[in-house]
Amino acid sequence: MKKQSGLLRRLTALALALCMLAALTAEIFAADTVASGYCGSEGDGKNLTWTLDSEGVLTISGLGKMKDYENDNKNRAPWYSSRKSLKKLVLKSGITSIGDYAFFDCSNLTGDLKIPSNVHSIGENAFGYCSGFNGSLTIENGVVEIKKYAFYHCKGFTGSLKIPNSVTYIGVYAFYDCAGFTGDLIIGDGVTTIENGAFFGCKFKGTLKIGNSVTSIGEEAFNSCRFTGSLTIPDSVTSIGQKAFLFCTGLTGTLTIGNGVTNIRMWTFKNCTGIKNVIIGKSVSSISNDAFSSCNAINGFYLRGNAPKVYMNAGQPFPSGVPLYYAPGTTGWTDSTAYDAEKETWNGYPLRTWNGNTIPEKADTILSKGWYSIQVVDEAGAPISGATVTRQSDTASTDDNGKASINLSASNDVVIRVSKTGYLDWTNENVDWQNGEIVVLYPEGTGNLKLKAAKYGSRNLVTQTKIFSLQNGNDSIWWDGSSNPFNLTCIAMKPEDAKRYALYQGSQKIVENSTGVFEKIDVSKFTEGGGCFVRVTDADGKFADTNINLQFARNSVNENTEIKLKSSALSLKISDDIPYLGGTTLKFDLPLQAPVVFSCTEDKIQLGVNLKLNDKESKEKQTKEYIEKIKELQKIGKLKNNKWPLKRNVTQLKKYVQKNNKADFFKDKMDFTFCGYLEGDVGSKTISGYFLIIGESKLINIEHNFMVWIVPVTFQTNLNFYFEAGGGGSYCFDTKMWDLNIVFNPTFTLEGFIGAGCSKFVGLGIYGCAELETKINIIGTNSGLQSADLTGELAIKGYIGWVEAKKVFAHQTWHLYTANSVKSHSLRSGAAWDAAPEASAYASSDLSYLAEESDWAPAAVRTYAARAAQARTEYHPLLENTYRNAQPVMVSDGSALYAAFVRANETTGKRYVALTKFDGTSWSAPAAVDASAILDDAPQLCTDAAGNLWLAYARTTQEPGDSLVAYAQHQTIVVGTVNKDTLAFTAQKTYQSDNYMYMHLPTLSCVNGTPVLAWAESAVTSEESVVNPTASAVYTAEYCGGAWLDARKAADAAAVSSLCIGAQNGTPAVAYTADGKLHCGSRLLAENVTGRAVYGKLPGAAGESFIWNAYGALHDEAGNTVPVEGLGRDFVIVGDSIYFNQSNGASANLAALHYDAVNDHWSAPILLIGDEQYLENLNAAELNGKTYALGMHTTVTITADDVDDTKDLVWTQILPVSDLKLSDVSFDADALVPGETLPVTFTVTNSGDHTVSSLTLTADGVSTAQDCQLLPGESGEFTVNITCPSEKQIVTFEVQEPGQDDYTPEDNTAACTVGSADAEVELALLQIGSRKFLQAVVVNRGLEPASGSVLFTGPDGQTLAERTFQNLTYGGTVIAEYEPDSFAALYGEDVTATVRLQQDEPNMLNNTDSVPVLLTSTEILSAQRTGTAVTAEIACMQDGARAICAFYAADGRLLSTSIQPLESGKINSLTFQIDSNAAQAKLFVLDAKNAPAAPARYIPLNS
Repeated sequence: MKKQSGLLRRLTALALALCMLAALTAEIFAADTVASGYCGSEGDGKNLTWTLDSEGVLTISGLGKMKDYENDNKNRAPWYSSRKSLKKLVLKSGITSIGDYAFFDCSNLTGDLKIPSNVHSIGENAFGYCSGFNGSLTIENGVVEIKKYAFYHCKGFTGSLKIPNSVTYIGVYAFYDCAGFTGDLIIGDGVTTIENGAFFGCKFKGTLKIGNSVTSIGEEAFNSCRFTGSLTIPDSVTSIGQKAFLFCTGLTGTLTIGNGVTNIRMWTFKNCTGIKNVIIGKSVSSISNDAFSSCNAINGFYLRGNAPKVYMNAGQPFPSGVPLYYAPGTTGWTDSTAYDAEKETWNGYPLRTWNGNTIPEKADTILSKGWYSIQVVDEAGAPISGATVTRQSDTASTDDNGKASINLSASNDVVIRVSKTGYLDWTNENVDWQNGEIVVLYPEGTGNLKLKAAKYGSRNLVTQTKIFSLQNGNDSIWWDGSSNPFNLTCIAMKPEDAKRYALYQGSQKIVENSTGVFEKIDVSKFTEGGGCFVRVTDADGKFADTNINLQFARNSVNENTEIKLKSSALSLKISDDIPYLGGTTLKFDLPLQAPVVFSCTEDKIQLGVNLKLNDKESKEKQTKEYIEKIKELQKIGKLKNNKWPLKRNVTQLKKYVQKNNKADFFKDKMDFTFCGYLEGDVGSKTISGYFLIIGESKLINIEHNFMVWIVPVTFQTNLNFYFEAGGGGSYCFDTKMWDLNIVFNPTFTLEGFIGAGCSKFVGLGIYGCAELETKINIIGTNSGLQSADLTGELAIKGYIGWVEAKKVFAHQTWHLYTANSVKSHSLRSGAAWDAAPEASAYASSDLSYLAEESDWAPAAVRTYAARAAQARTEYHPLLENTYRNAQPVMVSDGSALYAAFVRANETTGKRYVALTKFDGTSWSAPAAVDASAILDDAPQLCTDAAGNLWLAYARTTQEPGDSLVAYAQHQTIVVGTVNKDTLAFTAQKTYQSDNYMYMHLPTLSCVNGTPVLAWAESAVTSEESVVNPTASAVYTAEYCGGAWLDARKAADAAAVSSLCIGAQNGTPAVAYTADGKLHCGSRLLAENVTGRAVYGKLPGAAGESFIWNAYGALHDEAGNTVPVEGLGRDFVIVGDSIYFNQSNGASANLAALHYDAVNDHWSAPILLIGDEQYLENLNAAELNGKTYALGMHTTVTITADDVDDTKDLVWTQILPVSDLKLSDVSFDADALVPGETLPVTFTVTNSGDHTVSSLTLTADGVSTAQDCQLLPGESGEFTVNITCPSEKQIVTFEVQEPGQDDYTPEDNTAACTVGSADAEVELALLQIGSRKFLQAVVVNRGLEPASGSVLFTGPDGQTLAERTFQNLTYGGTVIAEYEPDSFAALYGEDVTATVRLQQDEPNMLNNTDSVPVLLTSTEILSAQRTGTAVTAEIACMQDGARAICAFYAADGRLLSTSIQPLESGKINSLTFQIDSNAAQAKLFVLDAKNAPAAPARYIPLNS
């Protein structure tokens, strides 16, 4: 012990001696201090000291801030004079700031520079021109601001630079020309401002990361930097200065500009020559010229927001020709004037769409027609490069992806051989294959027993997928009926070695034999999912397993499923104050029922909605035909507004429909049909198709009687689904319950000339038009009308005596209805819009316009025989700009026409009735009836059996002054005869009220050859009672025995709007209209009557009766109905023709409808004269076999607060009409073969007034003659053959009646685009070995080259991947693949591939395909450490399997295991608690026989 103590003392002494020696040595060799002093800024400045030693080391130490210096002789840093001798700088940790110009121009400082964490501020030019530093620059976390020029021209620093999170501000030119940096630049998350030129000229060759707090990047901030890769400007940045990234030529990836930036300024990214793609954030509102000039490598600009304003005055904002991609739901693109729809450009740049999220990748393989792609893989699914693909003398070699393409268009020989040394050869002999085929090569020796093919029908299940449906209950019909049971033929690579074949699912053996030909395999032996393989065994008992893509899905439906809306009838009464529709009703009969028919083809489940089945053909055949007819409708044309001229196709479709519903659509009655189809892959949760909503007018059977809405729809069973046109719902296959919400948005055009029923007062004009936009839920718990809005430009102008009034509703919207409201709503309140204006609204008419009235212009008639053979009916003026309340009437006595109308004197204000006569040559000068007239009104004419001409009118007997009451109380009705030669009038009788009643609406007619007079009387108590009487009495008087009898009261009524004289049981009778209802005595004849009734014979009817206009059709008392499209307020029947003023939007003109008594057939309505004006007070009569019309031709101008009308008195002779219309041009898109014959079908409608017996049909300039027999109003289907062009082409078709000039030649031609791009996609889920991926094969069936993308989406519509392609030619193929890192999130769901083309694609029915992602094998989907446990997801397809998690120490020793059972047919979520001493874990999956069922997974635990 003592010895040990002595030794310890000696060792201690030795250590002390060595320490003293070291200290002495350091002192001997230490550098001498050359200079020193103070450099602090606190107190007396002694808080910091500096020392400079003999080796050039400058050391700053102490606590606190450094003094700020300047670049002048008076206030420079104390070591400035020694700056050339400075070699190294040491900054001690106590320093809190580095002063301005502290080390300015210390250019000999070398090595690294470290700014300690206590430094909060680096001063202005603190290290300016310190170009000698040649190491790294480290700025520790703690620095807050880097002032301007702080490291200006420090071009020797190398490596990377990290600005720590503590820095908030980087000043102007702070790192200007620090050209030596070669690595990354990382700007921390604390920086808010990067000033102008902050990193100008820095030559970083790595990546740039900008922190998430930066809001402003100054001008030239990164000018001429050489960053590489991609660049993301975070959402926090709101401002980027000009030239900020000018000449950043090293960027080669994607530039992402965040959502905070609002403007991209001039030259900001100019000459960034390597950028490939640019994503522009949603807040960018303007992009200046030259912002991206000379960025010539950019493939596309992807914009997330609305279209920005672009400045193009001095340069282009984008490189010329680079496409712009806009996101769905943004505006300013296709809806702006900058968009050229024909060229599909925006401001001259190609415009396309993207998903707004990720830039799509290019598709894997793009092939021209005749070229086929083959991918060669090994049994694990890994690609094999260098394999030789041979067809006859043609060979190709597979690339690194195992792919090769070979041209098969030159020969019918499609035998392909694939070979590579060390592998067994593969050939397609005896195996059906397809473009995009995946070929599996097996190693020589071990691959003999592997399967070459597992053939189900035409499919090889080694590389292709087949899904069967498992039945679930006796009422199930969703199954693959033709393949239950099914057959499977298996062929080994060397069949001669195979002795036994066995089909397994998991550990369950299904069937076994020696041939591999399995027949009538029972589907019920399988469970849901996949996991199937074939085991081939040789004579020695050796075997090999090959996985096959055979899968099973469990779905069931009920054959009696029916869509049914259990609700009462939907009814909506429109408020009286609403234009056009006041007092009318929208009504749907409910419940709506639509039976659903289910059918299965080879791989598709098909649902026919509302399909009527017959007993003659199979359900499958009828369902197929029904679906094809709906698809044909979708292909032919797209809905435009509410009219779709596809009567032929709709009529054919309706033959298949089982149930219809009724609807009252305001003033029209309609049949309402809901039909459609859905189809999807067997086993898929997604089925899609189209629902059609067809509205058919019951009263109009002409061109526009059908309104069709096509609603694309996708169902996801047990999940939500959506409609492009709105709506949603679900279908549960277990409960067999539909939950639907189908929305459609029809728009109707309504015309004031038709829609208003008010003609109560003389001279009331109703003008304008509007659109009714509705949103209707057809099916669902919230069924019914959701909203109805009426928008339009409307006006009324009325005349009574010498006063006039007007109402204007210009450019307004009336919200008729919103969901959950108890009644309709309006923007206005008060009286109905089409009632006469209130008395206070009337004012004296200004007749100054009559100064412009023309002279009488009785142009000599130009008879049809004297005119050109194809002359058109035209208006001829008698008086232009004449009195606006002229109310003309016209009659014929067989030898001449007679007309009466009201004229006015501009000077005196007098109104008088005038007469004129047409003798077949000219109209005579008008003669005044009464020279002493005051305010005569409402003339009426008729002729009796004796040939006498009678006139009746309202005469004012006393000057009323300014009183409407006095005017009304002094009205009389005068009736008398007219001398046919002189037109002199002789009064026979004057009827006057004894009680000063208001006498108005005189009506004169002959019944049984005898004149009968009628009028209305109403009490006068105020001016309001004159313009809006509340009650009326109807009086009649007859001419008998040479004299007029006293008047008698015929009826008491509400306010009467019109009168009509006729006969009942051979005696005179009067029908009157009050409140839209037509009465005769005590009988109610009709409701919702528009305009005035007439008495006569409806063409095709047996006898005379009252005839009226209701619901757009003419009706008589016998129940006969004649639909008349656009029927206005006036109509006249002459023989077998109806003449009427047809309303066409904001106009109404002369039209005719002809009845062919021989064929009992009506023509279509013929618009004889069409312009933008109104024909009012229509009269028509026959003279010498010719028909003439007379009326007021009115021009109306509606402004925000006024309505101005100008009127001409006109007449015309109605001439014959040849009028053909060509529509519904269609062809079979599947028949497109360049150079071959292509049949084209179209419809020709005879809209003329005579039968057409021959046609000249012209297609693409080649004319052919065809015989036909088209009655007036009839349509026929015709077919012509054209030569299919070699590229997309617009072909023009024309129809003519030989020898005739068509009345409306503009509708004789139709242009049809032949060969538009037409993409067809087929999606498959493939698994080869352990590799599983989705493959979409797209073929262009059109002649036009197609460009676009394939979008892979998940069950909720989320984008999984996108693959682009360009210029896919006719017959070409795109093969797009998507291989996710894991399928775990997709199991049990559907994946959809959708083709989106940049070109307009008429047929999009085949643009989408879906596949279910079923469990196909046992595998570990995920495994990781989560806290104190290992969590895993394992897909299991084997009964009795279990998972074992083993825990190991760091030295590899096994510590413990944890075992959990697995449930077959599902994804198992497992948790294993970690052994506290474990450093790693390994997860195993074993089958029931303890054999590995899936590759093990290693899980590190030390991270």
